[in-house]
Amino acid sequence: MEEKNRSVWMRAGVTLNMTEQEYDIIMSGSPEGEELVKEILKRGDFEFDGDSYIPESEMEQCNIEYGSEYETGDMTIEL
Repeated sequence: MEEKNRSVWMRAGVTLNMTEQEYDIIMSGSPEGEELVKEILKRGDFEFDGDSYIPESEMEQCNIEYGSEYETGDMTIEL
């Protein structure tokens, strides 16, 4: 039997590591800053450091979509 892949949306608390110039771009709130955050994440310049969770609404949606019966509520994940 082939195992099916599943996906779950979650919030992950991270600290981004960047140059002073990158910091200024991100903190300015510009659209360029949004792209820079994605670039920093893709290159792996970050550390997980808490405040991560799967929201209750996602838990409920997964139960519906995948036919599971996991307990709902925000699921805290310490990273």
